Amino acid sequence: MNIEQKEKISSSNRKTDQHAFQRKLPQTGTVLRRTKSFYYVNVGEAEPRLCRIRGNLFKGNLHKNKIAVGDEVEIDLNVAEDAGWILSVLPRRTKLARRPAIGIPEQILVSNAETLLIVASLRDPPFRAGLVDRFLVAASCGGLEPLLILSKADLSNEAEIAPIKEHYSALGCTVLVTSIPDSKGLDSYVNCCASVFPYSQVIPVLGNHR
Repeated sequence: MNIEQKEKISSSNRKTDQHAFQRKLPQTGTVLRRTKSFYYVNVGEAEPRLCRIRGNLFKGNLHKNKIAVGDEVEIDLNVAEDAGWILSVLPRRTKLARRPAIGIPEQILVSNAETLLIVASLRDPPFRAGLVDRFLVAASCGGLEPLLILSKADLSNEAEIAPIKEHYSALGCTVLVTSIPDSKGLDSYVNCCASVFPYSQVIPVLGNHR
């Protein structure tokens, strides 16, 4: 075997070792949805990967927030089973949470979202200011940017709509007034979504609307 052949074999072995090392490293992905036992994690492939959590992931901290949709996680896919393993949860940048009662740990509904869409009907059902206020507080506490969509404007009138829009605009909230039958505000809604969706994989939507 000459020197040139030895160098080719050595180079090939180094590449093989490097690729094997990379496969052993944990991958980072985003949780898209969950079932009772499994999590679907986006790792940049055509389909999300099915993963489980290790039993000791939250050991010693029973009140620690469990994995939520939007969480960025480190996973091990180099396993013989049909599903990978979630090894750790990376720090959350934002969160949408609720606390059922005083003294009970908060429940994380969504994490790492940038915008919270709040859809509130002006009529049928009637506008519920208290519910919208609670959503805005949750967005503020979790670091999300609220976008308030006032729907069914065709069933209301300007005298009713203007005070609501002015009130929430004064609070720093972006407000869109929409009506599907009249095609009112739909272009603004599409433009807002186009500016938000390219940067966010998960966008929570809350509201009273039917």
